[in-house]
Amino acid sequence: MKQEAIGYDAIAFYVHRAISEQLLQGLTVEQLKDIFTGKITNWRDLGGPDLAVIPFSRAPQAGGTVDFIKEHVMNKEDFGSKVQKVENTTWSIQRVSATPGAIGYATASESLQTSIRILPIAREPNQPFVLPVIREVSNQLAVNKAVIANGSYPVTRQLYIVIKQDGGRDQQAGEAYKNLLLSDEGQRLVDRAGFVPLR
Repeated sequence: MKQEAIGYDAIAFYVHRAISEQLLQGLTVEQLKDIFTGKITNWRDLGGPDLAVIPFSRAPQAGGTVDFIKEHVMNKEDFGSKVQKVENTTWSIQRVSATPGAIGYATASESLQTSIRILPIAREPNQPFVLPVIREVSNQLAVNKAVIANGSYPVTRQLYIVIKQDGGRDQQAGEAYKNLLLSDEGQRLVDRAGFVPLR
C-alpha cells in the first residue's frame, strides 16, 4: 500500500450555546484532552458556567476521526467513562445543541451549524486561539481554509488516498484516481467537498 496526500481537513470542537458565551477565548488542546479523558468534569474549571461537562464522541471502534482524536489530542489515552457515544456527526450535533454542558467534535465542514458554537482552539496556553471556521459576508459559516492550510489551527490532518501496490488493475485504478484528485479539477472537487486542497 502507498499513501498519497490529496488535501487537508480540520476537526472542529463545538459546544452547547449556554457554554459558549463565557468561554471567550476557547480551549487548549490539553484542556480538550482533560475533557475527553474525564479529568475536567465541570465548565467552571475552564472559566465557564457551573455546569457538568457532557462530552459526546463516536465509539472508539468507529476509527478515522476518533482514532485521530485519540492519537493527536488525547495522547493515546482512553476516553473517560462519562463520554456518551453517538452513531454519527448528525446525532452528535443534535445532542450537543439540546444538552446544556455538552461538547462534541467532527470534521469542520460538517460542523457549520447555527445550533452549536464552534470553539477556537490553541495548541498551548501561551499561543493564539484559532477558529477553524469564518463568517462570510453573506453571514454564512464556512471552513477557514487559510488556518487549516498553514497549520495554525492545531487540530488539522492531511487527507490521503491509499493505493494498492499489486501491479494490477487495483493499482492502476488507484493511480488514476490519485492523478484525478491532484489535477486542477480534482483539487477543486476537494475544495467543494469542504476540505482544503494541497494548492
